[in-house]
Amino acid sequence: MYFDNLKTSEQLRDEYKRLVKEMHPDKGGDVAEFQAMQREYEEALKNLLKKSKKHSVEWQKVSELLLDLLKEVNPTLHKKVKNALYTPLGRAILQLASPKIKELLDLFI
Repeated sequence: MYFDNLKTSEQLRDEYKRLVKEMHPDKGGDVAEFQAMQREYEEALKNLLKKSKKHSVEWQKVSELLLDLLKEVNPTLHKKVKNALYTPLGRAILQLASPKIKELLDLFI
């Protein structure tokens, strides 16, 4: 009801803040309605976190498949990429590159 069609945690947080300002009992809002909104917010946040974890597991599988493919195509490059991913810098680069990798994969999926 309050948080339908919100896709990101930022959207959820922004809408929650807006509703708190509007519905808070100290601002003249109804206590029961405010509590119902808070429960819905907690549920929406929980669902968003579940989706995020599921997405993370799916990306782990995709990255493993890509590494396997790279191993078949170019074993030398595969070894370099795999070793680089296990360094702090490699993990940071991978996190930054993930949105671009996803955009590229979405073209083929």
